[in-house]
Amino acid sequence: MEVSHSLTLNESALQQLPEDKKPHFIFEWLRFLDKVLVAAHKSDLKNCQQKLVAQLVSLLRENLGPPARRLLARCLATLFSVGDTFLLFDTVNKCNDIIKLKDDSPSYLPTRLAAICCLGSMYEKLGRMMGRSYEETVTTLVRSMKSAESQTRLEIMNTLGKICIGMGTAAGTSLREVSRAAKTSLLNERTSSVRAAAANVLRHMLPLLKLTPADVDAIAAACLRAAHPSDYNLRCAVAELLGALMAATQAEETNNINSKSKVGFQAVQQNKKETTKNIISLEEALNILMGAFLRGGTSFLKGEIIKSGSGVNREVRVCVTYAYVIFVQNMGGVWLERNMTTFLTHVLDLVANPKAASSHVDAVYSRKCINYILRNTLGRMLGEKAQAAACREIIHIVARQMNTIDFNPENAKDCNQETLFSQHLLVCALTEAGELCLQLGTSVQNLVSDQSLNMIDTIFMVLEHPCAAARLAAAGAARRACSALPALTTPLIDRAADALDRAAPTPHRVAGYSAALAAVLGAVRHSPLGVPHGRGKIAFNAAEQLLRSAGQSSRLTAARTAAGWLIVGAICTLGVPVVRGLLPRMLLLWRNSFPRSAKELESEKARGDAFTWQVTLEGRAGALSALHSLLVHCPSLVNGDDTAKRLAQPIEGAIAVLTNLGGVVRNYGGSLKAGAALLRLRLYRACAALAGAGAAPPPAAPLLRLLAAELAGAADQSGATVATGLLRTAMHPRDTILLGEEGWIYDTDHAEIEEQLISPLSASGSAALEHDPCCLYTNLAGAQPLGVAVIDAAVALFPQVFSRAANKHRQQMLEHFVECVKMSKGARQEAVQINVYTALLLALRTLAEVKSPLGQDAVKNAATEIVVAGLSANSVNVRAAAAACAGRLCVAGVDISERVLQLARTAPRPARAAAAAAVGAVQRARGTASSAAALPVLRALAQDNTAIEVQVWSVHALSVLVDASGPMFRSHVESTLNLALKLLFTSPPCQDDLHRCIGRLLAALITVVGPELQACSGGAVGRFVCACAALAECGGGARAEAIGCLQQLQMFAPAHLNLHTLVPQLCRDLSSSSLAVRRAALCCLRQLVQKEAADVCEYAALAADHVPPKPYCGVGIGDSGLAGALFAYLDTERDETALSHARDALAGCVLAAPTRQLRPWLALAKRVLTVKLEDNNNPDVDYEEGDDDQAEFHAESEQATHPAIQPRWMTRVFAMECIQKIMSACEATGDVAHFDLMKAREKLQTDQDGDYLSLHLAELVRMAFVGATGESDALRLSGLRALQRVVRAFARAPDPDMHPHLLLEQYQAQVGAALRPAFAAETASHVTAAACDVCSAWIGCGVARDINDLRRVHQLLVTSLDKLNKKGNTTLIYNESMATLEKLSILKAWAEVYIMAMVSNDSAPGSYVKQLDAKPINNRAEIAKWRNRLSQSRDNANTADDDDEYGEFESKGESLLKLVEPELESLGENWLAALRDHALLSLPPEFSSQLPHGGGAFYCAETADASRPHYARAWPSLLYAAALRNAARAADTTSEEKTDNAVDNRTTKTENGNFEFFEPVDERFHLLFGICMEALCAQRDMTVENTITVLLSLVTLLDAPENRARLLKDKALAIELCQIIHRTGLTLDSVEALVLVADVVALVLRGARDQLTAAMHAKIRELAPDESPENIPQSVLEVVHTLGEGGPTGDLPPGKSLVFACLEVCVCLLVRRLPRLSPMKQEGTVGVIGVKKGLGVHGDTLLVKTLGCMAELTTLTSPQGALSVLPTLLYLGTEVLSGGPVAAEGGVALLERCGGCSAARLLPHTRAQHDRLLQATLAKLVERVKCEEADQRLDGVVGARAMAAVLRHAPLTAALHYPAVNHLRQCLDTADNEVFAECCTVVGALWSGGAALWARALGARVLARAASARAPADAAHVRAAIAAVGALDRLVDAVPDSEQDTYYKGIQLLWMLVPIVIGYLREGSAPPHARTLHDFALAWLMRVGPRYPQEFKTMMQQSSELRTKLEGAVKASQSARAPRPQRPAYTRPQPSIQLKTDFSDFR
Repeated sequence: MEVSHSLTLNESALQQLPEDKKPHFIFEWLRFLDKVLVAAHKSDLKNCQQKLVAQLVSLLRENLGPPARRLLARCLATLFSVGDTFLLFDTVNKCNDIIKLKDDSPSYLPTRLAAICCLGSMYEKLGRMMGRSYEETVTTLVRSMKSAESQTRLEIMNTLGKICIGMGTAAGTSLREVSRAAKTSLLNERTSSVRAAAANVLRHMLPLLKLTPADVDAIAAACLRAAHPSDYNLRCAVAELLGALMAATQAEETNNINSKSKVGFQAVQQNKKETTKNIISLEEALNILMGAFLRGGTSFLKGEIIKSGSGVNREVRVCVTYAYVIFVQNMGGVWLERNMTTFLTHVLDLVANPKAASSHVDAVYSRKCINYILRNTLGRMLGEKAQAAACREIIHIVARQMNTIDFNPENAKDCNQETLFSQHLLVCALTEAGELCLQLGTSVQNLVSDQSLNMIDTIFMVLEHPCAAARLAAAGAARRACSALPALTTPLIDRAADALDRAAPTPHRVAGYSAALAAVLGAVRHSPLGVPHGRGKIAFNAAEQLLRSAGQSSRLTAARTAAGWLIVGAICTLGVPVVRGLLPRMLLLWRNSFPRSAKELESEKARGDAFTWQVTLEGRAGALSALHSLLVHCPSLVNGDDTAKRLAQPIEGAIAVLTNLGGVVRNYGGSLKAGAALLRLRLYRACAALAGAGAAPPPAAPLLRLLAAELAGAADQSGATVATGLLRTAMHPRDTILLGEEGWIYDTDHAEIEEQLISPLSASGSAALEHDPCCLYTNLAGAQPLGVAVIDAAVALFPQVFSRAANKHRQQMLEHFVECVKMSKGARQEAVQINVYTALLLALRTLAEVKSPLGQDAVKNAATEIVVAGLSANSVNVRAAAAACAGRLCVAGVDISERVLQLARTAPRPARAAAAAAVGAVQRARGTASSAAALPVLRALAQDNTAIEVQVWSVHALSVLVDASGPMFRSHVESTLNLALKLLFTSPPCQDDLHRCIGRLLAALITVVGPELQACSGGAVGRFVCACAALAECGGGARAEAIGCLQQLQMFAPAHLNLHTLVPQLCRDLSSSSLAVRRAALCCLRQLVQKEAADVCEYAALAADHVPPKPYCGVGIGDSGLAGALFAYLDTERDETALSHARDALAGCVLAAPTRQLRPWLALAKRVLTVKLEDNNNPDVDYEEGDDDQAEFHAESEQATHPAIQPRWMTRVFAMECIQKIMSACEATGDVAHFDLMKAREKLQTDQDGDYLSLHLAELVRMAFVGATGESDALRLSGLRALQRVVRAFARAPDPDMHPHLLLEQYQAQVGAALRPAFAAETASHVTAAACDVCSAWIGCGVARDINDLRRVHQLLVTSLDKLNKKGNTTLIYNESMATLEKLSILKAWAEVYIMAMVSNDSAPGSYVKQLDAKPINNRAEIAKWRNRLSQSRDNANTADDDDEYGEFESKGESLLKLVEPELESLGENWLAALRDHALLSLPPEFSSQLPHGGGAFYCAETADASRPHYARAWPSLLYAAALRNAARAADTTSEEKTDNAVDNRTTKTENGNFEFFEPVDERFHLLFGICMEALCAQRDMTVENTITVLLSLVTLLDAPENRARLLKDKALAIELCQIIHRTGLTLDSVEALVLVADVVALVLRGARDQLTAAMHAKIRELAPDESPENIPQSVLEVVHTLGEGGPTGDLPPGKSLVFACLEVCVCLLVRRLPRLSPMKQEGTVGVIGVKKGLGVHGDTLLVKTLGCMAELTTLTSPQGALSVLPTLLYLGTEVLSGGPVAAEGGVALLERCGGCSAARLLPHTRAQHDRLLQATLAKLVERVKCEEADQRLDGVVGARAMAAVLRHAPLTAALHYPAVNHLRQCLDTADNEVFAECCTVVGALWSGGAALWARALGARVLARAASARAPADAAHVRAAIAAVGALDRLVDAVPDSEQDTYYKGIQLLWMLVPIVIGYLREGSAPPHARTLHDFALAWLMRVGPRYPQEFKTMMQQSSELRTKLEGAVKASQSARAPRPQRPAYTRPQPSIQLKTDFSDFR
């Protein structure tokens, strides 16, 4: 198809194509031309325009389909618009000639349609450039209307509309002709699409006509006549016309609004001259709409009724409803605000008119229409301030209406009719008031607290209305108000309960206040704050009292009974914690509500009257409704056998009652039918809920009889024509398109009122609260009428019962259904069929889910006959349901594929269509089993254009087959795609269902080809793109399907799609009037931004010129781009799916874009968060008070007819979330410049385009402040979270302009002001909790330089401490768990502050792990300290840490401690109490009986479940703080009292408002230790951060010696601790956690060593009390050392040995650092947990700490035990040597420690074994250094050091002596000076350790190397010489004293060494490295001389040369150190003028 991409048509290529390919080629060329011409210049077209015009005109005769016609028309219009117009009129004449030609043949029809379409596009595009040719064209088109068929009439109407748009007023007299033709079509046209087009023509003409009142009346009458009958599109078109007509009559109103927005005197004067008067008054315009709504339309001039009869047609009423909305949208939001009272009064009076409620169902439908008007005007067009004003006005209307009602019973008859119809006004008003409350959220507090409005009082006044609908609407409004403002819930519960207890009750009052109580209780579960636990019991007491007193007054019996059960059902929604305590009383009530035996039932039937039976039935129905509520909301309470058994009794009793109720109903007449139906409804729902609750189901047989009668219409003959409304939900979602409008109407904006036109049999859309009062606590949308609800419940229950029924019962049921269908006729038959097929469909689906067979052959045959018979039914819905059942039958094992295929071939058209759909359903069930046989049949049916239904259903079946076949369909894709293209190019334009099915077929084909498209050529993808383009030209739902197909193509083949054209089109679709298109566009944008966010945002700007065609419908792309449009979209859209897509798309843009585009995003968020005053009546409005930046922070006020809606609170909350996502994205980049202004400015100098978050800190703080101080609780929460995040992110950021201050210091006032409102008494608990988190973050971050700067925030926390001392619920109106949350948040905040104070004060052991990156540990210094500690020498290692660059803040810890200390005593006890609560609540469920009955310190027993999440959030911080406090107290105690090895176990008393107990200190330790252990055992449920906190707490606890002693009292506890942290080391990857694990092991070892030392001392005192430590006998020592682990045998059993447990942990940590050390077994590596990178840069720290722990293990063992553990230690010590420099040092130290093990060398036989171990180790080392494998070979120096470490302690043998000496020789012979220097260090250590006997083998080499360094070449050479001299010096010291006295050896070595060193001395200047050697030599000589004075003197005397050189060097050194003469100090002269003020300390 690339050949088609040329400016002119490639005719030769076209002729070579087969006929079926030519339409595709032409369409592709037209698509290419349409894109090119828009961007072309006139010069580009100059040479080819004539040929191009000729080719395009020739295409008129090519039988083009609708998509190609539209493209051809656009191309011609664009060509003449861009190029020359010299052929324009010739083209117009040719088109006119084609239209005039009288050829009615079908082959000529496409040519005529193409000509008409081209004329329309040219007139629309070129306008007045067309000259006066319009006269002939209009005349020709109007004349052709009379004899044209429907497609031509439709195209003519579209063209006439385009002529009006293009020509405007220039059309002159032709406008009248067009208007006359449009009116005629509107009145007389049969085809709905033509009528819709005529309505559009008239709408476009309205601005061009000078309307008179008569014209208005005539057009309005035509609109109403056209609306009946009508389809959805026609109703929308007529409503657009009627609404625009009414808006056009109010021109003066619009001009007045516009004039107020103009500025300047001249503009005002000009406006006065152009003043346009209203054609009719506003009242008259509204009366026209009122007449249309109430009577089908009346003329206000003539007064005639256009529609006969008393009632208005529902289609007309729905159409007029749309027209109201369109009228108000055209007038604009400003007009609505100014005419609010008039509009609301008028609209609400509509529903109060008797003509709007001719029947109950009509009244419900009218209320739906009124609520739709109010929702789409008040809910979508107004901002929050205007919505509050509207809510206020509605409440005033309700109050006025209630004041007109006389509640005196004496006057009840006089006001009965008026009161009856006024109820509908109250229902609509209260419903809208409740919806407005929900939209306003917690900001509705302003309305509630307004004393002049008395909003709640007004709502409660309606609760006593005589009509139930008004009472229930008031209760619903109360529930919505409570959902919006949770603080209202508890007061309203109390108020309703008190009202029920008042004296002199009336039925209305009881019903009203009980409904309000139930509704408010139903709102509790949706609120995060809840209500106090006791309110449930109060409500139940009220309900129980109502039920018990029901029989006291017959007048109140029914009301009290219904009210009592209604409240019980509502109480069940409060959840298990409330219901558990009330369940026994509920069970008693249910038991007493039903007969307990058959005898009691028979006696009951024999007595009573109609009233008694009615009350009884309603009461039992109420009992079952409460039971149903329990099963739904508290299923866990029904699991017990006893409870389930007691619940089965009322259900069995209800079944028995209904089985025997027939005679009672016949005896007492129809008055009991409603009660019986209600009882059946409640029974069916309760039985269905039993299965969901997991309880035993009731018996199936009696239920089947009831259900059979229900479904067949025999249960209630008056409801025999009622059908279920569950068919659409029962069918497969893809199959609902077969239902016609019902399938897709729910994907439109008008679904809520369109559904009343869908199915009269099921009364769809008639849901209302009065149909089921239980909806007050479940679903406020209401319930269907009782007859429909019973059928729906029966259909929903049938699958559960059918799946459990016996085979014979199934057969009887199906045969009964067949008989019932045969016996019924007409509408009754259709209703029975729909019920039966829906129930059967659900039953078959349930059988498949439970994997149960359908039954025996008889059952299968009966089911097959039912399904096959349904395929030939008269009703479309029945045929669709039967087709769906056919597929389900195949799943159940019944093969009917041959029968449905035969029907598809031979049956009549309706049955053939159903058979085709059945074929598709069968293929879905069978997959690819028989698709080959079905495919030809479906293709043939799809091309049958004589029957549209057959085409639609067969194309749908084909799409199902393709989808089910999957990749197996690959070979048929090409032919099927050709079929889809053919249908798209030839089908008429108005067959929307067919186009939708084709779209789904294309989507299925794309899915089949799938990833292959990526590798395919552009042509393969191009055919799909072409099909999508053709589909998009069809408009409506087909366009949504086309977008979905393009979305799939973008996923599979993104390279073949052009985002440059796709994205702008998607952005234009955001303003589509079709909800399906908007959804699809947003879904596609959401997918695109996940990968190409930057490109999508860039291309979206290309759609900025697009203006939304309708106000308040979608959005356009403005200056803020796609993101700004999506934010605006969130404020106008009501569909949750579309809103979800929009949020996801925004989130994708946020996550992808902000790395370099922060400024526009933050500016956009700032604009969204800015809310200005909405007072459009006052142009001089000023802004609200705010901070000092309000001038910048508020947008300019707009005064226009359609102002932009101010962002609502939900949008602002999402904006705050976007800010947090931006911060997260910046953190994810890892660029520190985002949070460091200094680094950001440095980067900006090199990268001018960079953008960093730190540059916008001021905006971040301001936006967080705005959010934190908002009116909505959700906004405040998000603002506080954002503020907390800002504080933590920028806590340590320096201020480059004010060094050394921090960046956040300047925002202290904003932070304090943002936090202060959150601590007010009326603030919700979760907001206060969030504020506490911010307080702790702010105080602990260290921003404040002075303690006084923290006083404001600190004082907030101090005042909150008062709540801790109050027992119980401190919130009073919220649930006790909220008080728990608040108290725990306060404790957590104080704990975090205390933790920060202790960490900053260096009083928190282990806290260094938090600063590993900022302050890495000096591992070599740690090894040096370890060696010194092991050798018990003084610590000479350099342990000084690097200075912190914020040194002046180091006193912060002390300052913070001063803040915490006054409250520390009580805080510590509260922390422990909270931790004790957490420990109790963490117990498994089986220990729940051990929990305190009165609750804990901070939770109530009843709300324990709700409190657990709050404890889970707070306990880590509380644990760490309590551990720090425990350690601090232990340190204080140790410093004050020095006890003699005794563990402190004093008892302390704690008193608090929440608790009082005596507690031993031991128990405190075990509480904290136990929580740590439990947490580490449940790491799967913890974050890594919490695990680190637990380990820190453990380290802090064990850092105290007393706590270590407590732990080691029971060695099993210490072993268990080691095992737990072993698992922690295995499962965690955090190096911080692993380092802390090593610290825990070290502390455990330390405690064990202390304990062992104490035990040894005690044993020595026992065995040798009189001996001094130096004279202890060897025998005593042997006994004492057996106290260590291993004892005399040396056994270290796993699970009982602490040394073994610690060794396990150490090996685990070693493996984490060095995975190659993992033990090898059989085929692979076992137990390798670590990764190759070895835990990063801090892995060496872990290694050093682990090796240090391992070195301590032998101190805990006996001699034999040491021999048991030493082999492992020696092996690991040799293996870690090759792990790097630090590992090598640690390994050498470990080997040295093992070599010097004192325990192993205590006894002769253990010493011998120890020597053998060391020799084996030495042999291993020798082997490793000689190994040929590079990965196994040790570095030479490392090997030498390790050998030296072992050789110090191992006895030499010849076999090891020579290899070791040879290795040292090789190291010394190296030419590398660095290696030689290190080797000299090793040799020197050997010599100093007593191995002087190796001097002969190695000394000569060292001496020679030292002698060769007299003229050093570089610094390395100098270091080698210094090391050599140092080694030789050690050798001199190592000579034994007995030999040093002789002249030989010592003096002989000095004779060799001193001349060499003197040779290092230099005279005069020398290079730096030579000078270094000179200084060393002089220092060495000055040190050696005094040590050997005689020998030194002798040497100097014998060598004058040496003496002279040394003396010169000494003198030069002394002269260099001589002091230099100093210059006299400068003395500042004293000033002559003395100042009185001392400025010396001025800064």
